[in-house]
Amino acid sequence: MACVVVTALADADTAKVLDDLAGDAGPLVASNYNARIEALYDRLAYAPDGYQERLARRAQSLIAPLATHRR
Repeated sequence: MACVVVTALADADTAKVLDDLAGDAGPLVASNYNARIEALYDRLAYAPDGYQERLARRAQSLIAPLATHRR
């Protein structure tokens, strides 16, 4: 398993994003977002080369919007 290192600057950026989310969308949304970030770090530690594999597959995929989101 690899070691994922989060710099102090990245940690501060994440904290700012989570604070903004908590203020704009509520603490539950911020908590869920933080859990997704932590899960990403876990996946990177477990399979550090997985991201490159996803990029390679993405280059062979066709991505198109299915619908337009309106507010």
